Amino acid sequence: MAIMRAKTISVTSVRGGTGKTTTALNLAAAISLNKLKVLVIDLDLYESAVGPLLNITNDENIYTLASDMLNGYTKPLNTYITPYNAYIDCILAPNDPRRAASVYSKSITDILEKFKSSYDYIVIDTNYFMNDLNLSILDESDLILYVIDNDLVSLKAMRSMTTIYKDIEKNNYRILINKSLNKYKEKFDNYDINNIIGTKIDYILPSSFYQKNMAEYIKKGNILLLDKGIRKSNSKVCETFKAIINDIDKEVHKLEKINWCFWHKRKSNNCTFWWFWNI
Repeated sequence: MAIMRAKTISVTSVRGGTGKTTTALNLAAAISLNKLKVLVIDLDLYESAVGPLLNITNDENIYTLASDMLNGYTKPLNTYITPYNAYIDCILAPNDPRRAASVYSKSITDILEKFKSSYDYIVIDTNYFMNDLNLSILDESDLILYVIDNDLVSLKAMRSMTTIYKDIEKNNYRILINKSLNKYKEKFDNYDINNIIGTKIDYILPSSFYQKNMAEYIKKGNILLLDKGIRKSNSKVCETFKAIINDIDKEVHKLEKINWCFWHKRKSNNCTFWWFWNI
């Protein structure tokens, strides 16, 4: 029987207010519709929104878990988990942003290792600060999804990020333009967006996904894509999230071929045998 090992995606941005957390939660919902187990980790420690958006709370969170591990003592792992439904679990951020400084990059690596064998996917909601913690999160991710707004500030900031990725020769990131924040806010067409960023955009959340009654969903702690009626009237949005999930799987497969496979040369009876296997 194959051992479960979660595929990890970080959802981030280049500035606040782009719909990053909402996108992360809808991605988790899209994955869960395939009856796969998803862990959502809120690592936007200064502007945490997963708990408020889902209307869930827990005194045990990423801060208490990291602190307990640092002190060599942890409670049962499910203590730190806040279930949302049968397929989506969450590890929330602390309510007090002053505790963010106590969550170290080394802690995150250890925490992810502890949970990877229990889930199919881990979705990390993180902020846009380029500090040690976030760099560690991005380094642990199979895919990094940038959610940006359709305005000049976001687009130019994203151009800077693509330059950094080019310099360090990493390409496991994707760009999603969120046009659903305000259906009347259409500043640039796709051609202009590609030119400003300096590379192609990968996905678009169309303005049709904008919901007038979003406040009602938030008040009830609902995720849009778990609503069958919303899915039915937003087939393009569903296709977008399917494409993101497919790209996560492709990146993992690529890494497996590069990192988890090796050749072993063995000589026997004057013949050379080549052995190939996954580790």
